Amino acid sequence: MKRFAEFIVEKTKWKKGDGKPRGGSHIENVRFWNLSDSELNYIMKDAKAAMKAQPQGKKAGKYADEVNDGATVLSWRKKNKIKVEK
Repeated sequence: MKRFAEFIVEKTKWKKGDGKPRGGSHIENVRFWNLSDSELNYIMKDAKAAMKAQPQGKKAGKYADEVNDGATVLSWRKKNKIKVEK
């Protein structure tokens, strides 16, 4: 088993384009791991507006998943002190 310090170093080596990091949460939209912070914020803002416009629509659940997955990725990056620019 790896030591804790080696595990932390492995997590902080993650960069845009690497896909889902080891130890990262399983999310519905796996492509979100490869997007920049600004792109994720835009998707979340757009999905929130769509849910607000049609809360009973057929795709309301999809939009809720997008907001949740974007927040999950951003919080993982914040926790590991990773900022992804365009």
